[in-house]
Amino acid sequence: MDTGLAGALALLQKLAKDLVLGQSPTGDQRIVRGGTITLTLSLGPERYAVPDENGKAYDDAATDLTARKLIPALYHLHKEKQMPADYRVIGFARREKTDATWRQELRQALDQFSRTKPVDEKI
Repeated sequence: MDTGLAGALALLQKLAKDLVLGQSPTGDQRIVRGGTITLTLSLGPERYAVPDENGKAYDDAATDLTARKLIPALYHLHKEKQMPADYRVIGFARREKTDATWRQELRQALDQFSRTKPVDEKI
């Protein structure tokens, strides 16, 4: 049985919408009258565009995925107030880069790949 990422993705793509994937508290825990039960439901079969990184050098693929997926995802999580108030993004590179240069690269990535435009200057 494939228990890797490909297997997990294949399983998730087959799930029908609104299946209960989890609950809190779990079934073996007691809840007080008036307490809250949180259910995690499946969204159903969804397709996501995945950039083609096949054949690229590791550094090039990592840079591209950071620009296309990671940075826009962090931006939207922050914008939707889904990130802790005190989180930090720490970057590192194999080549020397100033904070200003890195921030400029991140901004260009957001301008190009953010699903909402224009990018909020305050975030």
